[in-house]
Amino acid sequence: MWGNTDGSATFDAVTLGPDCAMDGTMVTSPQVDIRAAGRSAETVRHPGASQDAS
Repeated sequence: MWGNTDGSATFDAVTLGPDCAMDGTMVTSPQVDIRAAGRSAETVRHPGASQDAS
């Protein structure tokens, strides 16, 4: 599950192999804001984030 309020992804019982599973929360830095398709096309910029010109 993604959380825009703190830029985090939480996962539960992700299978990594036949005998391994993992739970946890990953927090992005700088914070990332993901928007669903069809919502505002406005670019969200965060201090310290670099823009790639590709």
